[in-house]
Amino acid sequence: MMGPRTLKILILTTMVLAIAKTYDDTCSYNMIKHCSTDYDDCVWISEWCDGKTDCADLSDEANCTEYTCPKYRTKCANGYQCLYRHQFCDGDVDCTDGSDEDEAFCQDYKCLDGYMKCRDEQQCIRVDAMCRLDTVRHHCNDGSDMDEEFCKAADCGENARKCDDGAHCVYDSEMCNGFQNCPDGSDEAPQNCTKGK
Repeated sequence: MMGPRTLKILILTTMVLAIAKTYDDTCSYNMIKHCSTDYDDCVWISEWCDGKTDCADLSDEANCTEYTCPKYRTKCANGYQCLYRHQFCDGDVDCTDGSDEDEAFCQDYKCLDGYMKCRDEQQCIRVDAMCRLDTVRHHCNDGSDMDEEFCKAADCGENARKCDDGAHCVYDSEMCNGFQNCPDGSDEAPQNCTKGK
């Protein structure tokens, strides 16, 4: 015999599963699309015509030449694949035809806001990745983002400052945090950590 608490849990679980089943069956949320033949298979719009098969029936990569990319994505030159705009001229080939890293295309490409060109004019990287000693952010393939003369002239961007060497950058939040982020250690130097305290 079921107690009242168990019965309530069973009813709630059934309701949640019914709602989830309705959601999965209809893919009504505006960020996902149905695969063409299997309506239990929903795919994020960002995965539609992205060059990687996500639907078992391959429908997410079919008819891509007729597909219009969402506003935050752009087609590769061959018309088959949609990429995020920051993936163009980022130093990594993402388009199956390689057009996102084409030398002539990248030479003329205007970087997105918050990005800047490496010295070779072939690659855009985030401004906050310039002149930083970390392995998390993408760096210039030509090494110019770490070149001392280039870094001395470069702006560190918002919420960051130059290390005492005048070249490398450190986030304000990384100052005096117990970890050396500047190559010269100036972000942890006592004279810089006692200012304003």
